[in-house]
Amino acid sequence: GKGGAVAVAMCGKVEAELADLEPGEAREYLASFGLEEPGLERVRSDTCGLLGLSSFLTASETEVHAWISPAGSTALRAAGAVHTDFEKKFIRAEVVDWKHLVDAGGYAGARERGWLRLEGKEYIVKDGDGLLIRNGRERAAGRNAKHAPRSKRGRLQDGQARPPLTLAWVNAQGL
Repeated sequence: GKGGAVAVAMCGKVEAELADLEPGEAREYLASFGLEEPGLERVRSDTCGLLGLSSFLTASETEVHAWISPAGSTALRAAGAVHTDFEKKFIRAEVVDWKHLVDAGGYAGARERGWLRLEGKEYIVKDGDGLLIRNGRERAAGRNAKHAPRSKRGRLQDGQARPPLTLAWVNAQGL
């Protein structure tokens, strides 16, 4: 916008109705108004753009967490936005477009279809990239895992092994 400002027009009634629809129905409903995405997504996207930020998601089978970092960040810097140890001990990232990730039903399906590619620390993360970040620090899964006591053999004291990967889904368009 002019002077660093952006205006986003949206209708509260349409947004409220979208919230009650299944994803397929919501897409059809938006299309009936000539729209591709909800107003809330346009507000989020334009705000990130004005501030020069991209949004990231870390994902596991049980939870998703949103993060932000400067737009145009390298995979190394994106990893550091999640945890400083991930940046320090970054190995590489497996990258896939988030739409392919959804279509494939996850990383395993994307890998089977040949959609995952390996990228190094200098890779510039793009909007809609899904990243599986490999790092030299293993972390336990779960909300309070970083506070869980560890044994000397690399396992939690309850005997569960720590997983070797941290998932990060970088998605500046699909939050």
